[in-house]
Amino acid sequence: MTYRSSFFVGNNAHFFSPLNGKFREQAYQCICELYDQVNGPECDFRSTLSRRDVLDTFDHVIRHTPLLDSEDTPVGEELDSRDLASQLLRKLIDCGWLETYRDPSHMRTSYRFTWLGRRFATVFTQDQDDIQIDTQNSRSTLVHLRSFVDRYQSEQVIDTDALMMAVRFSRGVVNDFTEAIEHTVSRRVLLIATINEDLKEARARGQQTLEYMAGPFMQELSDRFLRDNIDLFNREIIDLLTTIMMWPTDVKIDIEKRLRKRHPKLLDKLTQQRPHPFLLGWANEQIERYVEQASQVLMPELRREVRSLVHRAKMHFDYLNRLNYQSDSPDSILNVIRRLEALTVEAKHSVLEHAVTFGTGFDIRLMNIDQVTPPKSITRKDEVNTVEVIPELTDDEKRRLLIARAINESFQANSLEVRDYIINALHETRFVQMHELPVTSTKELICALNALSHAGISAINPVSGQPLFRITPRAERMNNEYFDAPNYEIEYLGE
Repeated sequence: MTYRSSFFVGNNAHFFSPLNGKFREQAYQCICELYDQVNGPECDFRSTLSRRDVLDTFDHVIRHTPLLDSEDTPVGEELDSRDLASQLLRKLIDCGWLETYRDPSHMRTSYRFTWLGRRFATVFTQDQDDIQIDTQNSRSTLVHLRSFVDRYQSEQVIDTDALMMAVRFSRGVVNDFTEAIEHTVSRRVLLIATINEDLKEARARGQQTLEYMAGPFMQELSDRFLRDNIDLFNREIIDLLTTIMMWPTDVKIDIEKRLRKRHPKLLDKLTQQRPHPFLLGWANEQIERYVEQASQVLMPELRREVRSLVHRAKMHFDYLNRLNYQSDSPDSILNVIRRLEALTVEAKHSVLEHAVTFGTGFDIRLMNIDQVTPPKSITRKDEVNTVEVIPELTDDEKRRLLIARAINESFQANSLEVRDYIINALHETRFVQMHELPVTSTKELICALNALSHAGISAINPVSGQPLFRITPRAERMNNEYFDAPNYEIEYLGE
């Protein structure tokens, strides 16, 4: 667990209080408008905000923002927009969003966002930005990682900032996929909700969906699947990480020293999690983990959600077509019912009696049998058009799945656990045989079963790049209550 400093302390004790209650929408709109006023494309950075400027901005926003229904304020008790603006300004200052300072150029009290207030206001307004750029985090990860490797190999220059930028952009790859998946799911949920809406609302939702799919949706798919496809850069990124770990020991020691000096807070954070952290190895693990996560987990999930959204959109447009036919066609059931309702009782009986007798007569015609040509017999293949309905799982089946998942998780051990298990089994010596490995729990049994393959393949010294263990086969076999196998001796080569 990562221990972070407390947030709701001091002036931030009630930081989100303005965004609660009856006037939360007004507070949100005022924060966004004030941020655009001091950071937007038409702002004058030489001017400062006086109290009157802030109140005028808040007053204008409040008068054009609808009031939300709430039980916080008694019925009949309404505030003037100017009074509400003054009250909101005081609350934003008390809760840590805004602060006052002395403007040296005009010698007056001015207002500005606090550091935290500006950060959250930026998040509120970034989706409404007029300038939308394509995210290229996958390519940026590769570019910075390649720059880090190339500068050392060609110029003997160690650029640790390029390495850490690659770590940051690799996180952005996962964030991009997560945001795209969540946005796609939200659009699909909105389409599902149109089932209970009338024709006008369904048409509006369909138009919004068309605009979204023709604009941001296609742009997002183009980024994730074409220009910034993580699958295109995955192999090259992994190869660069392997190249870094194969550099000489003195080079990696130099990189480690620079990273520790450049990022002391990161070093302190990692020290809380494990003693003697290796920052270069941590950076490589972070990049590899995020890239593999995006490529193997999030990319397939995004593809599934896209297919689901397209399928739901098709169903929605078919639904709109049915609604249009039912409402506009003169032969639709709705229009027939409306015409029947407009008739008198006698006319209704006449229409219904005619409908009962219509088509009940017989029309018999004699034909010449010699002129009749029998049709050719055609054997049709049986068409399989049944739709299989996936039955809902019973409680017993769900319980079995949960048990199977728990068993799979309990019978897994990562390389770090296996390595620590082998080192602990060595005690004071540098040699241990397979039959000497302790097995007192399920986890130790799994580690013992994987000890040989890990020690022979996966265990590499992160500093020297050399194997941590040497495997020597023994003549005798090992036999215990768990398994019968050839015996091996594991020798620890580390310091």
